Amino acid sequence: MYSKVTTLINEYESSIFNLFDINNSNEQYDLASNKESVGRNLSAILPMLLMGLIYSCCLSIAAESIAGEKERGTMATLLVTPVSRVNIAMAKVTSLSIVALISGISSYIGIVLSLPSLLNLESLNILMIYNIEEYILLFFTVFSIILVIISIMSIVSAYSNTIKEATTSLSPFAALMMLIGLTCMIQTKPASHWWMYLIPLYNGVQELYGILISEINYINFTVMFVSNSVYVFICIFILARMFNNEKIIFG
Repeated sequence: MYSKVTTLINEYESSIFNLFDINNSNEQYDLASNKESVGRNLSAILPMLLMGLIYSCCLSIAAESIAGEKERGTMATLLVTPVSRVNIAMAKVTSLSIVALISGISSYIGIVLSLPSLLNLESLNILMIYNIEEYILLFFTVFSIILVIISIMSIVSAYSNTIKEATTSLSPFAALMMLIGLTCMIQTKPASHWWMYLIPLYNGVQELYGILISEINYINFTVMFVSNSVYVFICIFILARMFNNEKIIFG
């Protein structure tokens, strides 16, 4: 009886003494806009999914483009043409990047359209929460990520003699890609130090995260894009030197 009476009195006290109650009515006190709420949900899962899909697309076309040609014997025919090795390397990287970019854009649209049912979002038009400027930045960020991935995979593919060997050599790279993408799920804001945007792949994921939550830093974006471009040109130079090495091409 003592416990019952105490419970009743406490409930009565709570009902009449609510001076310090927080959100005591049915009104909504969430000050976050729809763009901020949806952006937080997208930024937590989209970079990881996008990195995984880009990796799978780049893996298939990069292994087929160089290691596949070596396996079929068409690489030797290509190299005897009166075209410089640098131009061949640039053409390989550019063509593969365009195909991977188309795949990346379609993957992005597919993921975004499927997220409302996965995350129980109210708005189905989440493609419309970003403006044209943010989509342009997303495009160049994804393109720079793809260029770096394709360049690295092309070097590994050039070292491989068969498609199977190239695919096997690049398989551990998937774990690294997923781990980099997972960093967005354990952070509340993008990396603030500009030098962190010099790290390949990680800089692209951080820039994606910043754009999706509408915290754009143009200095960090410039550092990311320029550094990735430098890495790509270095990889193209290495790939061109590999094309000049007969032991690698015909080994």
